[in-house]
Amino acid sequence: MVEQHRAPAAAGSITVDVVIGPVRVLGDRVLLTQLVGNLIGNAVRHNVDGGRLRVRLDDDGLHVANTGPVVDPAELPALFEPFRRGPRRTGSADGGAGLGLAILTSITRAHDGEVTARARPEGGLDVRVALPMSTARISTP
Repeated sequence: MVEQHRAPAAAGSITVDVVIGPVRVLGDRVLLTQLVGNLIGNAVRHNVDGGRLRVRLDDDGLHVANTGPVVDPAELPALFEPFRRGPRRTGSADGGAGLGLAILTSITRAHDGEVTARARPEGGLDVRVALPMSTARISTP
């Protein structure tokens, strides 16, 4: 999933760091793929030239952090509502409609998970998606 966002990240000279460990969750593969794509896509789109994108997946959840513009912590809840965008983002030149984080939240809730976000003081967001872990053994033929 990160690979499909590497070209746009490279265009903005964004350094991408990925640390992925083995994790098993129960859920709909298509919806979870959409969740990851929305989160990483937003982190690239709302980054700054020369910025960083960190993606980490472990037992604590999926963590995505970027070095985008400074976000007022009071604005965070609104960013996860449909059709809401940051105050400096009034147009849609990038093709976004303000739905990415709202869809991410809906998918997470449908999987009995939790989304938390923190505005980074130096700019950007640090978003964590935690989903219930699977304890089932999965075998492949």
